[in-house]
Amino acid sequence: MPVREASKDGHRAPRGGGGSVPGGGAAGPGGRTGERRGGMGRVRRTDRSGPGGVTTIEIRIPKLGMEMTEATLARWLVDDGAEVVTDQPLYLLETDKVESEIAAPISGVLRRIGEEGTTYPVGETIAELGPA
Repeated sequence: MPVREASKDGHRAPRGGGGSVPGGGAAGPGGRTGERRGGMGRVRRTDRSGPGGVTTIEIRIPKLGMEMTEATLARWLVDDGAEVVTDQPLYLLETDKVESEIAAPISGVLRRIGEEGTTYPVGETIAELGPA
């Protein structure tokens, strides 16, 4: 159960999210915001769905540091159209300070959009993961 903090006047915040609570805010149809933040940066579910209602998600350039504004897609580690599993490394991301291996947030089929050697701003879509 999440801990609720008391304000300066001793009152507790109401339950139900919102405010500055992660995941709070305006929800769309079905009570979901449609976006989440994670190690992959912003992952957005698209309106396209495959067999069994499984949706396609966009893979975007993640923000790995406070000052990071862009990164280079150094190398794809998976072929276009290949099936991947959760946590399988997808690509190498290069910044001015470090090279990081970025993994798949879910299992699915990879559709590459970004090109190796190209520098992209944080949040730019470089691939999609769809149903197998």
